[in-house]
Amino acid sequence: KDLEFLLDTNFLVGLLDLNSIESKHTCRKIIEICHRLGYKASVLDFTIEETSALINRTAENYETTFLAKKIDPESIYNACDRRRLNRTDLQSISANLYDKLHKEFRINLIPNTTKYRNTAKYSAEYDKFKGYRTNEYAALHDATAVVYVQRKRGKKVTSFQDSNCWFVT
Repeated sequence: KDLEFLLDTNFLVGLLDLNSIESKHTCRKIIEICHRLGYKASVLDFTIEETSALINRTAENYETTFLAKKIDPESIYNACDRRRLNRTDLQSISANLYDKLHKEFRINLIPNTTKYRNTAKYSAEYDKFKGYRTNEYAALHDATAVVYVQRKRGKKVTSFQDSNCWFVT
């Protein structure tokens, strides 16, 4: 079946082992199953931008953060502590993000997502996401992913087997 999994920022962070050990295992198992079944794993260029910005913000604050490294097992800081990564390592991951995702996990890039972003800016989903996301950029990202999935599907679906695209977070 021609099925596409559109991957979200949090999924990528787990896949890169920058979250909990369990998250890494789950995300990598999903990618393995996806490829084994002949499905396509994709990422919006907007998601690469968002993930890179997140990793860079973490790198900027790396030296001043202590508690998150020890307390929150799902934080990037904790993963860095566990894996003995430093600020430079994070900057390198961010700079080579898509290349690593493509080479290591065979994830495809969906470029030129401006038309999806523009549609998302005026969508009900964007207004809804603004209500509970931490910032408008994150809300726009999620709304853009929803617009992409809706266009890819072409119709409303209610079951897994009837869909040709899923947003995986």
